[in-house]
Amino acid sequence: MRVTPSPRVPSAGRVPTEAQRIFDVVAAMGDVPFGFLEEGCIHRAHVVCKRLEERGIESEKLIILPHGADLVMTTPRAKLGYTVVWYHESPCVTVDGKKWVVDPSVADRPLTVDEWRKTMRPAVDAPVEVFVMPRFAYGLEDRKAPPTTWRAKDVASALKWNDDWRESAAWMEESGFYEQLPKLARGILND
Repeated sequence: MRVTPSPRVPSAGRVPTEAQRIFDVVAAMGDVPFGFLEEGCIHRAHVVCKRLEERGIESEKLIILPHGADLVMTTPRAKLGYTVVWYHESPCVTVDGKKWVVDPSVADRPLTVDEWRKTMRPAVDAPVEVFVMPRFAYGLEDRKAPPTTWRAKDVASALKWNDDWRESAAWMEESGFYEQLPKLARGILND
């Protein structure tokens, strides 16, 4: 898999030093596959949030969910420069009363929620919902009744995926996913 630098997102203003420091901690997590975007955001976010807590940093998860469409993520970190997913989940922290997204798969610095939202769009004209879940939540299944503490099975599952993600990446290569994606996405990305 080729490693591509995170996209440069135009800044909406000054990034607080603390938000940048936390982003740098996350970006330095070399075993977290920030360059494999086709799947695994729930696992990456869970691993990152757990590790941040272990460092005394409170975090949450920010989720973008299109209704009635897939989500197009345009980023040089994706193998084709874009990918199409069901939804995306990223860790976020609050610094000086403002939420900052700390997701090196999307950008090379912390992003405001609005900046983060602008890096993605629904594949067709459809509403998009952006919402926050607690750091303990493990995917959309926890939306109605989010846990209030870490569940060992979820942490173990996220860590296992974090170790085994290369199998998913290899399957996508072997299955022809990357050859088929431009055909499936025709018309979506050219508007």
